[in-house]
Amino acid sequence: MLKRIVISSILVILASCVSADPPRKSMDTQSQSVLLGDTTVTLEVITRGRGPVFVAPHENEVTAIEGAKQLIGRMGGTLVILRHQGTRNVKFVLEGQTHQFDPNRIFTDEGIRRTL
Repeated sequence: MLKRIVISSILVILASCVSADPPRKSMDTQSQSVLLGDTTVTLEVITRGRGPVFVAPHENEVTAIEGAKQLIGRMGGTLVILRHQGTRNVKFVLEGQTHQFDPNRIFTDEGIRRTL
């Protein structure tokens, strides 16, 4: 139950960060952080006008992030990067208990069941 609340909170923050403002010529970066137990998780949102939205749930996948930034620079769009501890899974301790989840597995019902 706790993990489902955490995942829902991250998705709400993500939705609030993605802007539908008119196109801009330069890239704009915004960040929103949330504390999960003892771990700070940050959503970094890079936007340049309108276009596709790219999501990088693993900050250690540097090549994919750089490629998305280049595409946004050329054709516009948004890149959302989930930043936590530089690892694949988001891991945190809450009330003495360790929790972790793979943020890439929260987009389908099957993934949520396997992750939670």
